[in-house]
Amino acid sequence: MTYTFLDHTGDAGLEVHAESLPQLFSEALRGMTDTITHVEAVQSRIEHRLELDAEALDLLLRDFLDEAL
Repeated sequence: MTYTFLDHTGDAGLEVHAESLPQLFSEALRGMTDTITHVEAVQSRIEHRLELDAEALDLLLRDFLDEAL
């Protein structure tokens, strides 16, 4: 696991570590999924291509997770 759950006054908090930007997005998605269900039980069955644009990387990550949700 390259993410850690954080105590947060909102819905959830994650700290994600990755060696690359694609891995960061992947692990953030995995962490978000883990807050909703048992991530080990999730299987990839459908592939979707997303084209997103944002002014900053943090906003792009937020939009990516929003689309995935």
